[in-house]
Amino acid sequence: MSANRNKLYTTAKAGFAISLFYVAVMLGCASLGVLGYQIYTYLYYGNWASIDVVDGFLLVLIELDLQHSSFAQWLNYPEAWVGVRDQLVGFSLALFLMALAIVVMIFAMNISEEF
Repeated sequence: MSANRNKLYTTAKAGFAISLFYVAVMLGCASLGVLGYQIYTYLYYGNWASIDVVDGFLLVLIELDLQHSSFAQWLNYPEAWVGVRDQLVGFSLALFLMALAIVVMIFAMNISEEF
C-alpha cells in the first residue's frame, strides 16, 4: 500500500510541475503579446501605448465582471497603500508578466528536480 501511495504522490507532484511549466509558458506568451501590441500600436499610430500592471489588473477584473470589487475600487481610487499602487502604475505589464513567468518556471524546475 505504501509503494502505491508514494507512486501516486510522485505522479501528482510531476503533474503539478508540468502544470506550472505550462502556466509559465502562457505567462511568457502573454508578455510577448502585450509587448507585440505595444510595438504594433507604436508602428501604426506613432506613439507608444504604455500598459502598466494596474491596466492589466483592471482589464482582467472587467473581463471577470469584478469591476465593482474592493480590489478594483482600490486600483482606481486608493485610500491606503498608495505607494504600492504608485509602483504598480509605474511598472510595465510586459515586464511584470515575464518576471512572473520566470519565477513560476524556477518554482516548477525546483519541484521537478525532486523526482
